[in-house]
Amino acid sequence: MQITRKEISAMKQKAFEAFKAAHADDWDRLFAGGVREILCYRIEQGTAVRYELVQYESQMNDNTLRGLGFDPERATVSLAFSVDKQAHQLIPHGRHYAEVREGER
Repeated sequence: MQITRKEISAMKQKAFEAFKAAHADDWDRLFAGGVREILCYRIEQGTAVRYELVQYESQMNDNTLRGLGFDPERATVSLAFSVDKQAHQLIPHGRHYAEVREGER
């Protein structure tokens, strides 16, 4: 069975609206300073899992991981989804879409 781009776009928009409703109190803070897109990273270490929203890719670094209680050498970081305010879409990236490799943190 095929699915059209239009159907996928509509699903992304519905996901965006659900995310926006769930985070209405923090919406302005999340997109402060003219930020158009925010990123949600999945951080794993052993059995500990956490999802963290950041405004810039560069914010997910060793210092951030340490501050969240993770060991940068042992934690696995992957991009879970992004939220595009301008396009009104929540875009899933898959569990291991953009793993942060050594030296990029």
